[in-house]
Order: sequence, then structure tokens, then C-alpha cells
Amino acid sequence: MSQKILRFIFWIVLALFLVVSSIPDGRLNRSVQMVELSFRLDYLLHFIAYLIIGLLAALAYKPNIRLFLLLVLFAALEEGHQYWIPHRTMNPVDFMYDVLGITAGMIGIYVSKYFRRS
Repeated sequence: MSQKILRFIFWIVLALFLVVSSIPDGRLNRSVQMVELSFRLDYLLHFIAYLIIGLLAALAYKPNIRLFLLLVLFAALEEGHQYWIPHRTMNPVDFMYDVLGITAGMIGIYVSKYFRRS
């Protein structure tokens, strides 16, 4: 896939994430119960969403610390703007999962590109 198409997809996905995070809905803020394990579904969704963003960013652009920091800033601003959305909250744990997803996605692509060169 060409760099131009990957960059287009990356920016479309970023815009879609902003739209979705602006929808006033609290249905995903519930817990999932499994035997001896309980976690909030939205934490998993935050991780997966930002894993996708990290993957796309690292494919569309050269994975480096500046790109990583820009994505972390985006995650912080995206999480912060939810303070003003009804039934949404600014949650530092969500932000932590955002950063973990970005990190996993970018490291995955970086390592893949590194071993492909070798």
C-alpha cells in the first residue's frame, strides 16, 4: 500500500476517533465479569483503538519519538475534551491505556521494520 494512502487512512481514522469520542454515551463504561477477573470494557477498547492508531501512524510515517509524543498529546487532548461531553468523563486510566496502545502499535511496527531490514 502506498505511503499516501496510508497517511490518508491514518488521518481519517484520527478524525473518526474524535467524532466517536464526542458522542454522549455511557454504555461502554461497564465492567465485564469473568471467573476471578473483572475489567472495564472501555479500557480494552481504549487500548485497541490506540493500538490501531499507533500501527497506522508507524506505517504512514517514520516511527520516532516525535511521532510518539504527538500521538500522546492527541490522546491527552482527546481524553480531556470528554470533560465537556454529557455522560463522558476525563479518566486518567483511559489515557494510560491509550498510551499503552500507542506504544504497543508503534513498537510492533518498528520491530517489524527492523527485522525486515536485517
